[in-house]
Amino acid sequence: MIFFIFVPVILVVLFLFTKERNPGTLRPVGGPRWKNYFAWLLINAGRAAGENRIIPELANHRVPVPPGKTEEDYNDSFVFQGSDDKGNLLMTRLGFREGGKYAEVWVWMILGGKKYHIAEDIHHLDMKNQEGICAGGLEFHCPDESEWNWNIRYRGPLEPGKAGCEMDLQFSPSSRVYHSGVHINMRTFAKSMAEMHWNRAYFKSLRSESQCRVEQGGRLAGNIRIDAAEHTISMLSIRDHSWGKRNWNFINRYIWNVLSLESPMQLGGKEYRYFVYTTVDYGTTFRHLVSGWIGGPDSILPITAASDMAETGGDGNIPETFSCRFMPLGEKVLTLTVRRCEPPHSWYVQNKTFEVCEAYCTFELEGCKGVGMSEFGYALTRGYHRDPGV
Repeated sequence: MIFFIFVPVILVVLFLFTKERNPGTLRPVGGPRWKNYFAWLLINAGRAAGENRIIPELANHRVPVPPGKTEEDYNDSFVFQGSDDKGNLLMTRLGFREGGKYAEVWVWMILGGKKYHIAEDIHHLDMKNQEGICAGGLEFHCPDESEWNWNIRYRGPLEPGKAGCEMDLQFSPSSRVYHSGVHINMRTFAKSMAEMHWNRAYFKSLRSESQCRVEQGGRLAGNIRIDAAEHTISMLSIRDHSWGKRNWNFINRYIWNVLSLESPMQLGGKEYRYFVYTTVDYGTTFRHLVSGWIGGPDSILPITAASDMAETGGDGNIPETFSCRFMPLGEKVLTLTVRRCEPPHSWYVQNKTFEVCEAYCTFELEGCKGVGMSEFGYALTRGYHRDPGV
C-alpha cells in the first residue's frame, strides 16, 4: 500500500521540477513547472488587485503619476509611426518624464529619399500646462474619442540645415486595440519571470517597474511641407501609448519591430495586417521578456514565444538582414525576415547612456511582404557601442 502512495508522489514531484517542452529554441524557456505555475499565480493575483489594469479613458490622454508612486523615472509616452512601400518613413514621439518636468521629443522621417530630423530631443515644460499632449512644436490631439482618430501636427525646424517644417496628418484606426493588461499572455510573462533568481530584492524591483501599453494599427495621411517642398503622404501606421516607470538604464538591450503588411495574411480564418514584436533584456527582472501582437479588424493575437535576442545584433548594430521566429497564441511558429534599407537614426537618452537606434526596413512574414521600422535599444554602459558609420 505504501508503495502505491509513494510512487505517485515521487512522480508528481519529479514532474513539478522538470521544465516544459519549448518549441525549438524560442524564449522564454521558463523555470521548473512549479516555478512557472507559482509565477502565474502571483501575476494573476496582481491583476485581480488592479495592478497594470487598463482604463479605457486613459488610452487617449496624459496619465498622471498614480497615487503612491514617485515621479522619478515615470514615463508617459505617445508614438505615431508610419511607412509606405516607396521608402518613406515617419516616426514621432512625445515622452513625458518625471511627472511632466520635461519631454523627450522625437521627429524624424525619410521622404523622397531624404532624411530629416529635429536637432534637439529634450524639452523642458511649463508645469502650469500639463494637459495637452504637446512639446517642442509637436502636438498630438484626439478630437473624436469614440472613433480614436488623431491629429498629428509639427511646426519647427528640421536638420539638415534647419529646414522649416509644417506637418498636418491624421491617424485613422483600422485594427482592434492591443491592451497590454488585457492581451499579454500570462503564461509567457510567468515563464519569463520564472527564469530569474528570486529573492526579496527581485520582487521589490519587479513591482516598481510596472507599465501599461496601448497599441493600434491604422493609416497616417496628410501633408508635410519642408521649406518649399510639399509632400502628400498615405502610410500604413501603428500608434503606441505607454505609461509607467521607465528607467532606460535598467534595460540591457531590446528589439522592437513595427510592421504593416501590404496585404493582410490569413491565420485561423481571420485577417491580420499589423504586427508589433518586442524582446527585452531587463537585466535584473527579465532576461527574455517577449511581448507583442498581430492584429486586424476582428482580432488581436498576443505573441507567446520568440527567437533568443542574443542571436541578433549583439554587436550594437541593426544588421542589414536578419531573421527571427515567433509564435502567436494558438498558431504555429512564424518566420520573419527583415531587411534594413537605410542607415539607422539614433536618439540618446538617460544622460546619453542609452541609445535608441531606428531604421526603415522591409519585411517578409511567411511570404507576405510589408514595410515598417526596426528599433534596437542598447545600454552604452554595458558594452554596446554601435559604429556610427554602419
